[in-house]
Amino acid sequence: MWEGRGTTVVDYTSTDYLDKHLGTSREDHDWKIVMGMVIRRLDIEYYATPLFKQLHSTILFRQLRVLTLWVLPNGTHVLPYLEHITVLEIYHGTIPAYSVDIALPLVHTLQRLRLTHSTTSWMLGRTFMALNECELWYLTDGMSGCEGPQVDLPACTTLRLAGNPVNYSLSSCPNVQILELRPDGEPEADDVTFTEAVFKPLHDFILNCSRLQELTISLNHYVGLDPLIHFVFCGACEQGVWNYIMSAEVRVFFYEDPEEDSESSENEQDYFFSQMVGRQQHYEEQWAEFTATRAGEYIILQGHM
Repeated sequence: MWEGRGTTVVDYTSTDYLDKHLGTSREDHDWKIVMGMVIRRLDIEYYATPLFKQLHSTILFRQLRVLTLWVLPNGTHVLPYLEHITVLEIYHGTIPAYSVDIALPLVHTLQRLRLTHSTTSWMLGRTFMALNECELWYLTDGMSGCEGPQVDLPACTTLRLAGNPVNYSLSSCPNVQILELRPDGEPEADDVTFTEAVFKPLHDFILNCSRLQELTISLNHYVGLDPLIHFVFCGACEQGVWNYIMSAEVRVFFYEDPEEDSESSENEQDYFFSQMVGRQQHYEEQWAEFTATRAGEYIILQGHM
């Protein structure tokens, strides 16, 4: 990438640039470019967006192995230029919804993906052959249904999903071993309800994870959690769904409404805890060990084989 500075022309992609600027440049962004050229890694914060717009289609991005973007403005194209990327993290990014007819080389090279408060529609209809670890936190494009094109992750062994609702369009994850779900979104949120509409897709999704070894679910406390807890610690085992399961954990968060009496919240937590302790013997028929413990505003239910 060439940039003119008065009468000086700078080529950010040449080795000559590195010879002249490595450790000596006074430009705020030069050290990022040097790092990207030397170790193939680049982190771009929100205030460096102008730099990103200048460089995203250069050889610098084509050679990157690790890229972190803290803001990706709407309409900014970068994915088609990531030819050797293995780790990609995007926070607060509006990613264009690329047609499946547009080649994205990263579907063959990407090994770890983390999207937080970002769009994911660009993933639909694609197969990520090398993606081993995938994290999708609080998506902003509402891709939560299972109709239409879906995403295939044949190599994925670690999957973490969070949001309200959780994204269950990733229906083809046959080799997932570690699964973490937060179906109610952020723990502080109190405007969601655990209903059959939430439990049914979660239930069906877990049923398809036949190689699951570790399961963690974190959610707020609501009346109606019984079907989920029963399924995790009893129903799935009785159905012979989990041939490889080693541990399961359900974290139940008790939100304390500042407008309500704190004593009522404590009583609710006490009642729930006593229920779980009362079922311990029943759950131990399926697990070698089952425990219910308090941890601040959480009650943690754990089963170990």
